[in-house]
Amino acid sequence: MKPWHFVALLGILALGLGLRLYGITAGLPGTAFGDEQPVVHHAVGFGTGDLNPHFFVYPALFMYLTAVVYGGYFLVGRALGVFSSLTAFKVQFFVDESPFFLLARLEVVVFAFMTLIVLFRLVRSAYGTTTALLATLFLAISPVHVLDSHVATTDVPMTFFVVVAWYYLDRLVTSDRWRDLVLASTAIGLGVATKYIPIVLLASLAVARWSAPAHAEGWLARLRTLALDRKLWAGAGIAAAVLAIASPYNVLDFGNAWNDIRVYILQSQSPREQNRAVLARVLWEHGVPWLIAMGIGTAVLIRHRRPRDLVGVTFAALFVGLMVARGYYATRYFSYLAPAMGALAAIGVAWLGGRSAERPRRWVGAACLVLVLVPPLSATAAVLNRLSNSSTRQLARAWVHANLPAGTAIVADPYLRLAPSEGAVRGKLALVEGVEGERARLVRTALAALSEARWEEPRYRLIFSRNYPLAYSFGVVSTEDYYDVRGYVERGAEYFVIAMPRYGETSAPQYRAFFGALEQVAALVYRVPAEPDRRLGPEIRVYRVRRGVP
Repeated sequence: MKPWHFVALLGILALGLGLRLYGITAGLPGTAFGDEQPVVHHAVGFGTGDLNPHFFVYPALFMYLTAVVYGGYFLVGRALGVFSSLTAFKVQFFVDESPFFLLARLEVVVFAFMTLIVLFRLVRSAYGTTTALLATLFLAISPVHVLDSHVATTDVPMTFFVVVAWYYLDRLVTSDRWRDLVLASTAIGLGVATKYIPIVLLASLAVARWSAPAHAEGWLARLRTLALDRKLWAGAGIAAAVLAIASPYNVLDFGNAWNDIRVYILQSQSPREQNRAVLARVLWEHGVPWLIAMGIGTAVLIRHRRPRDLVGVTFAALFVGLMVARGYYATRYFSYLAPAMGALAAIGVAWLGGRSAERPRRWVGAACLVLVLVPPLSATAAVLNRLSNSSTRQLARAWVHANLPAGTAIVADPYLRLAPSEGAVRGKLALVEGVEGERARLVRTALAALSEARWEEPRYRLIFSRNYPLAYSFGVVSTEDYYDVRGYVERGAEYFVIAMPRYGETSAPQYRAFFGALEQVAALVYRVPAEPDRRLGPEIRVYRVRRGVP
C-alpha cells in the first residue's frame, strides 16, 4: 500500500469512528430507540445465571457479548469503589440505566469500526486499493449505517459478520482452501446467532462452491458436483454448529424459539405507507448520484461476469427479495445493505475515474465523486443533528418533572424512564412475589434495595402492566392488559403519558379501541410532536384523567 493510501485510509477510519461516536448518548436517560431495551434488559438478566433469554425475536449472541461487557463494568466499578456490592450494581440499573445503554452502544461502535476495516480488505483484494478506499468512505458516511451504529441492537454487529463472511467467501472462490471455508462458515454461524437474516449467506456459500475451480464444466455436471460437494455440506454443518454454540437456547428451547420466530418475524408486516416512506427516505438520503454510481458499478460487474462478483451480490439480492416478499421495510434493514451499496457505488465511481483518466480532463472523476458524496454527507449531518437534539421522550420527561408533583399516579411509556415511588416499588414487588426462577429473584433483590437508592428527581406512583412482572421497567409494556384504560383508571391513574404509533397504525383495531376509551375518560393537556427531521422519537401525548370518572 502506498503511503498516501495508508494516510487516506486512516483519515476515512477516523471520520467513520467520529461520526459514530458523536451523539452516542442520544436519548439518555431512557432511550430514544425502542429496540434497545430488550437487548440491554436481557443482557442484564443473564447476571442471574439463567442464560436462557426466554426471548427469541433476536438470537442471543449479541446479548451474551453485552452481558460480558456488563460483567467487566461491574468488576472495574467494584475495583474503583463505585459499586460496594453486587446489589449496588443491580440498583444502579433501576435508578439510572444510562451507563448500560451507553456501554452497549459503544460495543456496537466497535463492530461498526471493524466493519469498515474488513470492507476495505475485501474490496481491495477484489477491485484494488482506490476502489477499496472509496467503498470504505461510502460506508463511513452512510446515513443508515451511521444512525444504526448509535443503537444498542443487533443490526450493526450482524452486518459485521456478513461482511466477514463475504470476505472469506470471496477468498474461497479463488483459493478453494479449507481454511477459508471454515472461517466463512464460522462467520455465517455467528451472523445467524446475532440475527437470523444471514442464513441466506448459505446461498452465497453454494454460489462460491458452484464457482470453485475444480468443478466440472456444464450446468448439469456442476449441479451434480455441487450436490455432492463435501465442502458445501461441511460449511453448512460448521455454520449450524456455531449457531448452536453461540445461541444454544435456539436449540435447547426450540419450541419457544420457533414460536417467537413465527409470530414476530415470519408473520410480521408493515403498512404500505410505512414501506413507501422508508424506501423514499433511504433513497433520498443517498441521493441520485449515488444510485447512478451503483447502477454503473452493477453494469461493470455484469460485464466482467466474474464468479467472485456473483458471490458478493447474492446476499444483497436475496435479502431485498425477502424484504419485498414479507412486505416489511424498516430503515435499519438498509444498514445490512450499506456495505454492498458502498462497494457498488465505489466500483462505479472508480470506473468513471478510470475512463476520464484516459483524457485530459481528469477532474471528471473527482467531480463525480463530489456529486456522489454531497447527498449522503448532508443526510448524515441531519442524522447527527437529530442525535444531538433532545428526543421527544426527553422533552416529555422534562414536562412531567416541571408540571406534575411527586407522587402523581402516571401510566407511562416504558422508555420515558420516570422514577418510581415507594408505592410503585411495593406494587411491583407484589407482582413478583411467588414467581420462581433466577430472574425473578434478581428483580426482587433489586426492587427491595431501591429504598436505599438516592434519587435526584421526582418519584411518581407509576402504574404498569400487571401481566409482565419481570420487566426491568416501571412503564406499561405490550401485554394483554396493555389496552385496558378502565383498568388503569380503577387503579388510580391520574395521567397517561403515551407514545403515539406511526405510519397509520392507529387504524389497527387495538389502537382505535385504546384511544377511543382514553378520550372518553381523559383530556389531552400536552403534546410533543414527532419531528423526524429534527429529533428522535415518536409523538408523545399527555392525557389527564377527568375528575369524577368512575
